[in-house]
This record gives sequence, C-alpha cells and structure tokens, in this order.
Amino acid sequence: SLKVTAKKQRALRRRIMSTCQELNTELSPFTCLLVSLTSHESNTNTMKLSAQSNTMKSINPYTLCRFCLMPGGDFPTRKGFLDALLSGCIPITFQLVSAQYQWTLHWGSLSTAMECTVYIPMLETIRNMKRSMLWLIELSKNMTYVKQKLDCIASIGFRMQYSIPGSQHLPFQYDAFDIALHHILVS
Repeated sequence: SLKVTAKKQRALRRRIMSTCQELNTELSPFTCLLVSLTSHESNTNTMKLSAQSNTMKSINPYTLCRFCLMPGGDFPTRKGFLDALLSGCIPITFQLVSAQYQWTLHWGSLSTAMECTVYIPMLETIRNMKRSMLWLIELSKNMTYVKQKLDCIASIGFRMQYSIPGSQHLPFQYDAFDIALHHILVS
C-alpha cells in the first residue's frame, strides 16, 4: 500500500510496485508477486480460487516466494517482516533499523540477523530499483545461498515467535516471550 506517511518509504514502495510490474511484463508473469495490503493488515492467509476444483483455498503468499521485500511503512519495522520470516521467506530490508537492529535479544547478535536476512541500502535501491530486483532474481537461483539463509531462519525462528501456552518445545528453547521476560528479570 502507498498509504504510508513516511515520504521515502512511500517512494520506495512506489518504485517496488512499478518495477515489479515491469519485470512481470519483461520476464514472466510470475517473476514478482505483489500482494496488496491495507494499512496494518497481514496477508498470511489469502483466499485463492483453485482452478482444478473451482473452490477457494487459503494460502500464505509468503510461502510462495524465496525473497520478500520489506520496505518500511509509517515506522521502519513491520509485522510483515515477522510474517515472512516465520513463513520461510527470506526478508529483504532497506534499512538496518527495519529488522537487523530491532529485536537484538531475539536475534542473539547482529551477525545472526545479517545471516538470516538480505539488506540493500534504501537510497541505492531507489536510485536503481530494476538493478536491485534483477540482482535478487539471480540471487534466488543460488540454492546454496538460499539454503544458508533458510537454515539460519530455521535456527532462530522459534526465538522470534510467541508459542501457544503448553506447546511442546525443547527445554532450552526460548520463544519471544521467554526471551523478553528473561531480559527483564536479569536486567
């Protein structure tokens, strides 16, 4: 959505949308998946018409992609970042404050945050969005790189989510709540 108050973020989103549409025309219709969201909405469950059975089914668009572009909105951080990460989509950020500098307790370290995500400086991207997108398309074909990112996400994913009370997990695994509570009690 372009309904964000931050001018740079709106400009970045506009460039992402236009470049995505351009690449879908030039390369193939499914090179870039644009998911429309209204303000503060999450699209982890989107309804899709199944061509085979002519029925609606719920899909998570983040599971259809290797990389998920995460421009900031009114604030640098967004829920969509965690939705993508926890769905197994490698988040692409344009400001380090969007994710890598956020949730430092949950990442464990800045180096882990960088290992699990892809960072492209916003000004560089705005100047030449098409070059950035083509670079990401090529990067998505490097399965060794993709696997390293996904393995990193799998190793920290539990730390980034809130578990259902009573759910089974290893005794030494802390979820987001455990980490925050531990930090408060130790500080």
